[in-house]
Amino acid sequence: MSDRLDKLEAELTAMRPRDLPPRVVDKVERALTEPARSAQSRSDRLLLSAMAAGSLAACVIVGVVLTQLAATASPPRDPTPVMASIPRAGDVSLALARANMNEMQ
Repeated sequence: MSDRLDKLEAELTAMRPRDLPPRVVDKVERALTEPARSAQSRSDRLLLSAMAAGSLAACVIVGVVLTQLAATASPPRDPTPVMASIPRAGDVSLALARANMNEMQ
């Protein structure tokens, strides 16, 4: 068995692959040194622009829906009763002046 393996090894070491034609070597070298301006980069740009357009469309849709919801929402209640009970900054001096007038009389 080892005799057959030795013959096979000798036969395999004697074999050499054919050299590549120079035009194939040049083409491979050019492909490796050129910047990537192939169809793949164009398709990547197309994919990115489609994704950006989709995102922009989604933002516009959300904006339109929120605007419509805000327009159809019930109007806010009258804030006057709530605001009347909350003291304002100028009310303090007015209250003190009224208190002094009541004491004088």
